[in-house]
Amino acid sequence: MSVLDQRGYRNFWIAGAFSDIGLNIWFLGAVWLVLNLTDSVAWVGLVGGITAAPVLLTLVGGALGDRWN
Repeated sequence: MSVLDQRGYRNFWIAGAFSDIGLNIWFLGAVWLVLNLTDSVAWVGLVGGITAAPVLLTLVGGALGDRWN
């Protein structure tokens, strides 16, 4: 029996995929808006970096959490 034969688990992954797609579309729209308003790649980079910061902090926090109690 495949794991994806379980209805709840399959729906969980499908919902997660749609959520990720929506988040990426939001990110693209935010960066595009900043580019149209400012015509500055520096501001686009700043907005992209600020948006990506929680993901990077999560990776570092997870590594530190695995290392120490």
